[in-house]
Amino acid sequence: MLLLLLSYFDEKEEFMFFHVDDTCLAEEVELGQVPLTPTIIVCGQSCYSSTRYMLSLDRNLVNTNISSFISALWLMFGSYYCFNIHYPSELASTLEFLQSGVEEPLISHGWLSSIYRAI
Repeated sequence: MLLLLLSYFDEKEEFMFFHVDDTCLAEEVELGQVPLTPTIIVCGQSCYSSTRYMLSLDRNLVNTNISSFISALWLMFGSYYCFNIHYPSELASTLEFLQSGVEEPLISHGWLSSIYRAI
């Protein structure tokens, strides 16, 4: 679905994912080619079939052993939030759409609802 969203909003996968060989070690990643924004490094050909991911932030590897795609995606979103990084214009529509789809159920059905009602 994520690749469909990127396509729908006419945004490029290369700004969210950086692909390396599935046997690539952390020290072998060419960080000079990775975007400065939080980026999921996919170890393999496809973000959906890979079994190993890394997360890059400011061209530094901050996590080199992520075992699932959804964990990598959550860590990427968490990086944007925790470090107060604006979404890059090349991905803004996709990331804002995903954020709204995740944020609303958390606010209306979870423990966050009491916090937001108090505000």
